[in-house]
Amino acid sequence: MAIKGCCNGRHSIVKKGTGAAMGGQDVRAAVHGGAASSSAGATTSGGAPQRVNAPITAAKKIESLRLALVKSGVDGAAFDAANARLASADGATDDAVLAQLVALLQSSLV
Repeated sequence: MAIKGCCNGRHSIVKKGTGAAMGGQDVRAAVHGGAASSSAGATTSGGAPQRVNAPITAAKKIESLRLALVKSGVDGAAFDAANARLASADGATDDAVLAQLVALLQSSLV
């Protein structure tokens, strides 16, 4: 037992062979046989690191709104058609489309 009070004997404060201190993720990865995951090291589907504290863009908010509505039973194709209709306006930015979507949702809830 490398750690005082450890009942299993599998835990250690030193990585085998490296001399570096182990953290909780390292121990879990060693026990479960996989790489440790971290929110700070999260990657996108393309493999590029994703900033955890990055500002949320209007496009990301629109995508999140779409996912929430689809999970609520709204047809994804209907949302896509409405989004395309709003985006087809001359000079329509993601911010403008998001503002219109929010206004439409708010007016339909009142």
